[in-house]
Amino acid sequence: MEVVGSLTQPLLQSLPSPTVIGYILQKNFWTYILLDSFTGKIWQTQFTVDENGSRFSIPINETILSYTEYSKFEVKPMVSMFQFYLINKDTGEMWQFQWSTNSDDGYRWIKK
Repeated sequence: MEVVGSLTQPLLQSLPSPTVIGYILQKNFWTYILLDSFTGKIWQTQFTVDENGSRFSIPINETILSYTEYSKFEVKPMVSMFQFYLINKDTGEMWQFQWSTNSDDGYRWIKK
């Protein structure tokens, strides 16, 4: 695995293009939610300083929910620290999504 700086190449390849505007919401010390606020795509990103630790970026939502030239999606927390609302600020449409530190056999999901 090729290392670029402190991030592995597969991690960099799975992140959205640098031309996409979005933001990162920190959920705990090592886990972040990355939102592409133009399309509604969401990733869970985990960092570590441990050389043998688990670094990854895994999609929660790979579906483009809107084609737009401006930022229209935002994330709002639910009571659970693992679940959020993805909200289209133009239409009011809402999706519920969940991130997890477990394997991705159903623990990460999004639903309308």
